[in-house]
Amino acid sequence: MLMMSDNMSLNRPARTAIFSKGEIKCKECKKGKIIDENYETCQLCYEIFKPNLSRNKVIDDFIRNTRVNFVTGSKRWILEFVPHDQFKNIEFIAEGGFSKIYKAIWVDGPIDLYYTSCNNTIVRNNNYTVVLKKLNNSKNITSKELNEFKVYYQILSNGNNHSVSKYFGITQDPITKDMIIIMPYYSSGRRPFWEEIHDIELIIKICDGLRPPIVTNAPEGYIELMKGCWHSDPAKRPTVDNIFGEIDKMWVNENNPNQTKIIESSDIGPVTINNPDAIYKSRL
Repeated sequence: MLMMSDNMSLNRPARTAIFSKGEIKCKECKKGKIIDENYETCQLCYEIFKPNLSRNKVIDDFIRNTRVNFVTGSKRWILEFVPHDQFKNIEFIAEGGFSKIYKAIWVDGPIDLYYTSCNNTIVRNNNYTVVLKKLNNSKNITSKELNEFKVYYQILSNGNNHSVSKYFGITQDPITKDMIIIMPYYSSGRRPFWEEIHDIELIIKICDGLRPPIVTNAPEGYIELMKGCWHSDPAKRPTVDNIFGEIDKMWVNENNPNQTKIIESSDIGPVTINNPDAIYKSRL
């Protein structure tokens, strides 16, 4: 399934001017010039350490740790707690066994790490389309339940921020107080087997070789890679390193005047009505 981000083409964000006072260094990052004498912080740290907090100690301690790591330069990613009123046009998408998924517009948008680092002040991508992953019964979330979130932070903060699954931070449902993970939104094509009844017969068909239809209008090498990932013998499927290498080659090939042109067709794109017995959430 070819995935394309709504946010792939972004206007260059506006930059905020920096005003400095004196030559005393910031107490947080030990590098920037102080602009706020009361808190003894530079422009960047003043913005990053604003007290938008969840009042959940587990989450707040973790988020503050990502901020400290970012301003001191030990990590390359930052996570935030974002007030829920920052999101507009919230639209329900799907439900799983442990969460509900929504699409929304984040008004201020995520921090642009490149321009923020270059300018020593917060720069954001405004009106950014995101996915809100609301975790069921997560009002009193524990450190253990945040493990997935922590693992992604470790991957992203080590410079692997070209991965698909980025996490920007956390917000909170103002009514249920459930925690909501903020991620970029990627519009996808049709869900696999959308026209089929999801039952034991479908399982048997898949074991016998049934696969979703392949979109022919795709970058060179994509279809072959997809077929390889679907091989009936798991030992003959490409490894993660193989997949990364092939996708990297496609990325290089597509950054030229002869890049693949996406052609609109009734055979691709989302469908409005699935088979009523096509079930895409966890069940026994």
